[in-house]
Amino acid sequence: MLPDLIASFGDLNYDVVEMVLANQDSWDRYEAAKWLTMRRWLEMNPEDDFAHDVRAKLTSEPKRYTAYTREYLGWGVFALMAR
Repeated sequence: MLPDLIASFGDLNYDVVEMVLANQDSWDRYEAAKWLTMRRWLEMNPEDDFAHDVRAKLTSEPKRYTAYTREYLGWGVFALMAR
């Protein structure tokens, strides 16, 4: 699949000049950093109108991510240059 994606860029007349692919470890760190940010925001803004929504998201997201999302990683970022 990845080789086909890379080939499709060439078919579109682009060269791949950079590529970053995520694995579970790097994506885990990305997700967990968001949870820490939400937690810190809640501590600093307990009376904000959005505090209830942020608390609900922080409560549900770690379980949702580990149960349903983590297994299906497969994203990448590609830098392309036109030929």
